Amino acid sequence: MAIPQISELLPVFLQQLQDGNTYKMATVIERVADYLALPPEDRQAILKSGEPVIANRLWWLNTHCYHAGLLERPSRGEVRLTAKGLDVVREHVPISMAWIRQQPEYQVWTQSSRNRTAAAVAAVSADADVADKTPLEVLEANHRDVRNSLADELLERVRMSTPSAFERLVVKLLVAMGYGGGQDTAAHVVGGSGDGGIDGVINADPLGLDVLYVQAKQWQDTVGEPVVRDFVGSLVGKHATKGVLITTSAFSAHAVSYSKGLPQKVILIDGDRLVDFMIQFGVGVTEVASYIVHRVDGDFFEEL
Repeated sequence: MAIPQISELLPVFLQQLQDGNTYKMATVIERVADYLALPPEDRQAILKSGEPVIANRLWWLNTHCYHAGLLERPSRGEVRLTAKGLDVVREHVPISMAWIRQQPEYQVWTQSSRNRTAAAVAAVSADADVADKTPLEVLEANHRDVRNSLADELLERVRMSTPSAFERLVVKLLVAMGYGGGQDTAAHVVGGSGDGGIDGVINADPLGLDVLYVQAKQWQDTVGEPVVRDFVGSLVGKHATKGVLITTSAFSAHAVSYSKGLPQKVILIDGDRLVDFMIQFGVGVTEVASYIVHRVDGDFFEEL
């Protein structure tokens, strides 16, 4: 049998949570596969990225239902229905992806800064004036839409990773960006009890004379100035002049302003910028397709 599409999986996905209990997404994925009696070949079918097709589709449903107010995430990788979600399931509301997109919570999400492009593209696609757009303009807009959706999913996955995994991720990212000469051996994770506020160290030269210190904050709340001050204190304790403070959330205006007036060079990377770098440098993502767009070469015809 073919793996059901997202719209077909939606009611089945919610039914697995109708008892109101908290489940790991891995458990929900397995329960959905069992409910549908998916054969081994469908359970093992993978995308070009290497992710199982059924898991990929259910993770997307997780995202859509969460932003529609149907799901909550008690902790990393866990889901359960909200009161609204329980009402929808128990009252047998004829739910669909169109219904999801009409929910006020979902519309607020799509109008956020990162998703504004996606909303604009959707509006253009549904409008009769789409003919006013050139094919290249539509292609570029759709590419931005896909990239923004990828960034959203990527940030959610990062936020649900364990603290130690997040620390390893940011060190890998900085190495991929070229710090430490791009050599894994030049970087290591320090995080843990007694880390002195330092989660990673990257030697910018073979002898370790120039060192970059890293702190990773896997937070949901805005990171304020006191956190930056503490990080600077850790740098002073190491007699260091360079540091990178990375968070999965955002920095307050005071934190950003404070970082700019320091004798040390301290770079702040928030969640949006983090996933942008991950996509740019190929960390945690896999290229699945590329397209070459051609244009007419006017010089060629003039020289005939």
